[in-house]
Amino acid sequence: MKARLTQCLVDQLIAIEFSDDTLIDSDFAIKIFETTGAELMQLNKNELSELRKLLNDLSKSYDNPDHRDFVISLPKNFGLE
Repeated sequence: MKARLTQCLVDQLIAIEFSDDTLIDSDFAIKIFETTGAELMQLNKNELSELRKLLNDLSKSYDNPDHRDFVISLPKNFGLE
């Protein structure tokens, strides 16, 4: 179940990150990323380790290299490393 929830979250973040500015307001997108990052920073060490593993495993499922790189960079970009 955790893998599916992680995939849902990541797919939403990819949709926001790679959408055209005419579809999603950039201020709104930043707010979503800030809120998500703040919530993820509340995870404990074990949860963070599990999330990093899930993201690493999940990144391999994306054919688009930009999406794959985005998923791999999420822990760093959210300040989780």
